[in-house]
Amino acid sequence: MLFRSNEARDLASKSLEKGYLQDAVKYLNVAVENDPVDFNSMLKLAWTYNQLKDDRSAVRWFKLARSSPDAQTSKEATRAYRNLAPAFERFRTTVWMFPTYSTRYRDLFVYSQVKTELKISGWWLRPYASLRFNGDTRDLVQPSVFGITQLYSEQSLIPALGMTTKTWHSASGWMEAGESLRLRTTVYDQSRATPDYRGGITYAKSFGESALLAETNDDLVYVHRFDRDTLFYSQNRIGYKGSRMQAYWKFGVTTDLKREHWANFAETGPGVRFRVGTLRFLFSVNYLQGAYFDGTGTFHDLRIGLWYAFTR
Repeated sequence: MLFRSNEARDLASKSLEKGYLQDAVKYLNVAVENDPVDFNSMLKLAWTYNQLKDDRSAVRWFKLARSSPDAQTSKEATRAYRNLAPAFERFRTTVWMFPTYSTRYRDLFVYSQVKTELKISGWWLRPYASLRFNGDTRDLVQPSVFGITQLYSEQSLIPALGMTTKTWHSASGWMEAGESLRLRTTVYDQSRATPDYRGGITYAKSFGESALLAETNDDLVYVHRFDRDTLFYSQNRIGYKGSRMQAYWKFGVTTDLKREHWANFAETGPGVRFRVGTLRFLFSVNYLQGAYFDGTGTFHDLRIGLWYAFTR
């Protein structure tokens, strides 16, 4: 049976209302075949494929719907396409940077990374190449905090090759081998290059819906050049979120297998994160109070950070 465009659209709408997704796909395809510039039907078709867990087809129709002359349709299709497309690209490049000022150390720290993954169909592992930068604006080389110096004042570029797993239940694993190329030596370490082997497990999950914010970010990391130590980081937030701003209470724990003083503490306190306009920058301000597990002291810290990331 042949349908006109209007008839096909009407039948598709009725099928969607009743939850007959396969029928809706059939009628929406007919509507687009009869009217190749029916961008609204393209967008509905993309969302229907998405509901049917056929994201490869959904991406194709979201891409076509981006050309709609209607600004709202084009914006919605573009946003959905950007969210889904990276999962089907052979190469995926992620760039992020996170400069942070800490009143505890009276210093500005900068962490950043460029990583390109290769996705091979049917592979659970994905090889990647990365380039990291760790540095700060002054040296923290007091003997009493040498461990802190290692962590925060490397002033290094670290090229590396590694493997990462697919994400499974919000967790993924990774391992890499690289070389830490120091841009500035210290009186404690005059070497310019040091092998850098590391790996770990990452878990990140958000809970709740609507205005409730509840999330956890947990990392178990082995770092060979930190005296072959294994560290565990857990950062947790609970609070409220709006379209551009989040207010929360933060609780974090850091510990390690070798029981180093600098790597065993807990901290907690309030914080906010917010975006300005349509920028990709995410600003954060946290006021944290903490204590070391060995009972040697407490601290307070005002941290102001700027997170920027994108994927291509």
